[in-house]
Amino acid sequence: MPLVIFSHGGLGTVIRNVSPYRDLASHGYVVCSIGHPSHALWTKSEEGHLIFVSPEYVGELQREDARTNKQGSLCVYQKWLEICTAAINLVINIMLVKTAAGAEGMYMLMDVSRIGVMEHSLDGSAALAIPGSVMILMP
Repeated sequence: MPLVIFSHGGLGTVIRNVSPYRDLASHGYVVCSIGHPSHALWTKSEEGHLIFVSPEYVGELQREDARTNKQGSLCVYQKWLEICTAAINLVINIMLVKTAAGAEGMYMLMDVSRIGVMEHSLDGSAALAIPGSVMILMP
């Protein structure tokens, strides 16, 4: 089954788009929704603790204004894009390593030769930065 990795937009959450996740899964895709702890409204740690959005990120959102400071906005966007892209690459690498190692569960279902990335908002730009992420996947 093809793997689709979904990354929320700024101030989003991993459960923001449950309906499309379920729809994709019902059509034979394995769906992985990842959260960006610094950009998400909230994420949950492995121990179950809630982690809320970074105050630094919220401050940058409030100060950023592309109309009055294009260069400053570009720098901020590039910083955010780098964070999102690194997280997506990390998830893809984990999936590849676990699948190659013969991990059980969902890893047994995935066809890692068919990986796509879906994203929202700023994270949509990060999807374009991931090689092969804009390909059309057919189950």
